[in-house]
Amino acid sequence: MPYISGSYLSKIIYELVSKGPMNEIKMFISTSLINANINNYSNIVKKIYAKPIDKSSVKDLLKVISN
Repeated sequence: MPYISGSYLSKIIYELVSKGPMNEIKMFISTSLINANINNYSNIVKKIYAKPIDKSSVKDLLKVISN
């Protein structure tokens, strides 16, 4: 994203959820970074997927969402 990183955005959303103005959500990241580490993101991020996202990743994402 040109103005804000996904990791920083995940931290902002986590703060909004934890302080109450926003309901809990399941957040997923799609990144082209080879060494993307989930520890760089807030606890709201459920999973990281590589870009370009493929069919098996979409199936996995839908499975995680439905649980």
